[in-house]
Amino acid sequence: MYKFNLGVFLKETSEFIGICGLGPHDVYLDRIEVYYSLKKKYQGTGYAKEAAQAVVAYGFNTIELPKIVATVHPENTPSVTIIEGLGMKYQYTLSGFEGDLIEHNGYGYYELEPTK
Repeated sequence: MYKFNLGVFLKETSEFIGICGLGPHDVYLDRIEVYYSLKKKYQGTGYAKEAAQAVVAYGFNTIELPKIVATVHPENTPSVTIIEGLGMKYQYTLSGFEGDLIEHNGYGYYELEPTK
């Protein structure tokens, strides 16, 4: 399974401002996760949501994924807002992981299925 990474660029200046993509979830490798990261000065501008919406649409409409997931630390309220704005629904909080996966404990796990 591979990651589908896209650069996010400002249309007006072509400046690279971050990434957005789809790829295997770090814990559940059989599930595809949407992810994004923008330079600090572009956070809160709506660009992450716009990029994530486009990637989710591609995942459902072009490559016909049955489900897209996301995880987010509950204190990262801007990211929670983006994920919920995509229509993703909270399922549960990740817990019980040890070793290399311990850092995922406490993160909210969200899912979204395509609309029929």
